[in-house]
Amino acid sequence: MKKIFLLSLIAFFSLASNAQTYTTKSGYVGCVSKSAFDKYMKYAVDKDYVAADALVKKQLCFSLKSGVTVYVEDTSWGKVEIRPKGLTGTIWTVMEAIRRN
Repeated sequence: MKKIFLLSLIAFFSLASNAQTYTTKSGYVGCVSKSAFDKYMKYAVDKDYVAADALVKKQLCFSLKSGVTVYVEDTSWGKVEIRPKGLTGTIWTVMEAIRRN
């Protein structure tokens, strides 16, 4: 029984380590939380660039760097939560900001 459990754990972690990776594209915005991203997008749609820039100045949102390897942690209505490889924090952005490797 212990042997089967151990083999199951090894198989699980082996599959988890082969998770699909993506690469970020430039020209998109990422935010440190879903709520900050939703605010940024609302301000951008409203063309209230002063309010959007305030989120950037507070370091809640920023321009994504191209070529960063990330994992998808969550998705929601065209938005995606990504985690850069090797880091524990996540970023919310639009799905178009990443491409599958």
